Parts: sequence; structure tokens; C-alpha cells
Amino acid sequence: MAQQQDQLEEQAAAGPLPHVLLRRREHYNQRFRMVRALRPGLDGAAFACSLNEWAAPLAAAWLADDTSSERADQLGEGLYELCLALLQAGHAASTDGVMAPIWGCLHRHAAALQGDPVGLTGRLCNAWLYLNAQPEARPADWLSGLDSLLQARGRGEGDDAALLDAVQLLAWRCGVARFRHAVLQRVANIPPSWLPRLLPVSTAEAGQRLLERLRADPWASDDAAPATLREVGRVGGFRGLGGSFVELPEVVLLDGRLLLQDRQGPLQALYADRFGARPALVTARSVRQASAWGAALRPIADHAHRAGL
Repeated sequence: MAQQQDQLEEQAAAGPLPHVLLRRREHYNQRFRMVRALRPGLDGAAFACSLNEWAAPLAAAWLADDTSSERADQLGEGLYELCLALLQAGHAASTDGVMAPIWGCLHRHAAALQGDPVGLTGRLCNAWLYLNAQPEARPADWLSGLDSLLQARGRGEGDDAALLDAVQLLAWRCGVARFRHAVLQRVANIPPSWLPRLLPVSTAEAGQRLLERLRADPWASDDAAPATLREVGRVGGFRGLGGSFVELPEVVLLDGRLLLQDRQGPLQALYADRFGARPALVTARSVRQASAWGAALRPIADHAHRAGL
């Protein structure tokens, strides 16, 4: 922990975050010691690097010269807890390149996050991690779309709730087919002017028409061309070769959903539409609550509860 203190002190002139944290040094030292007692492998130097490279630029944008207000303390603690949660999940600025693109985007658009700075930062970081863990997703395309969304949000368009709904729509468009139902339930919250940033359309009106078509037909396009049969992708696979099946599964159509199962594996549902396809495990709860199909993007909450995420 001494190494973490030294690095913070060396960076104290670089912006408000080191000053904010050093004002409550013993509190943060105790917090890190408590976590490292449970996770002895945590690297204090890597943590300090994350605070300096990831969190400090955001604090500088949000706080300017404010280092002593209640808001400064809240933001400082929130960013500390977020970086600590990421460290516990194996992500640090000095050792992990996975997080660099999302933090770069957040640094460019810090002003767009002012409504709920730490909460939005945590949710967007978690969304990025989620997409990088999905083999069918296209995280780079999602990040490009997020960059465009944050530009609009920085100009005062929409609100934070609309941004989070738009982020999930963007994830759906970038390959996460299981989000379709959840997105279509909340799409009315998204400003129509954002739809060209989110969908393969050029106008808000075309985006609204496409969404209406997609409600009725998951394979609908943004034009009125007649439907034709064509191969849109391949899903599944055998265990050990990128899939989960031991043998060819049986396929059943139940209540409009394709279900797949082999004799040795769990029941899976096939989520598939024009944006992507992937089988996913079916739980008892998901069968009872069809409206819950399509997971929501959630904040990094397990380890960052102190940050108010």
C-alpha cells in the first residue's frame, strides 16, 4: 500500500483526484487493506496506475479545481471503488488492454456523464466487459456507436435513462440477439433523433418504421423488399469445438421460440434475428417469466456498492 501512496503523492499536481484521495488517506488505506486481506494477490501499484490513468482524467473533467467539497469526496470514493472492483475482476490499466478503449471513449466524453458520473461510468464499463465476453457480439462496433451517442448526450440531447436504453439497443444491433425483447419494450424512451446512430437507417422516420417491422418480424429490413430465404448465419457446435452440444440436438418450436436440447445437455433457447444469433441456457425462471428474456446491462455492483452504482 505504501507504493500506492507514493504514486498518488507523485501525481498530486496532475489533477484533483490525488488531492481528494490523500485528504482521506487512512480511510482509503484501510479500505484497500480490508480488500487485500480477502484477495492477497491484489497489486497496489497496478491499482494506483488504474486510478491515475483511468479515474484521474474523469475527475479532472468533473471537478476542475474542486478538491474539498462533499461532491468531490463522493466522486473520489466512487471512482476509487470502481477501479478497485475492476482490479478484483482482473482488470488494471498497467496489465490489461481490454479496458483501454472504453476508458478512452469515456475520457473524450466526460461532460456527457455529468448527470450520474460514477453510475454511468460503471454501467458502461460493465457493458463493455459483457460484450467482450459474448462470442457473437461486435464490441468495436458498439464502442463506435457509443462514441456517437455520447456526442449527442454531451449536447444536451436525451437523458441518462434514454442513454442506457440506447446502449442496450446498440448492443442488440451489434449481435446480442437476446436483447431484442427488452429493447423493443423500452425503445419509446429513446429520442427518435438518435435512431440513425443506432440502426442501419438514415433518418429518424426510417428508424421508427424499422422498429415497427422488427416487432412483428425479427428478420425485417428497413425497406419493403419481399422476404426471401437465405442463410444468415450458423450457430451452435459440438463441445470442444466452440459449441456446447455432445450430439446433434433436437429442435422444438414452442410458443414461437426455438428450443434445442441433446440427451446430455441442458435446454437452450435460440435467440436469432437479423442482427445476430446465439443459443442460451433456459432457466425455470425465464420460462415462467417470458417478459424477462433479454438480460439488461447492469452496473458493476457486487464490489462497488459503496460507489452508489
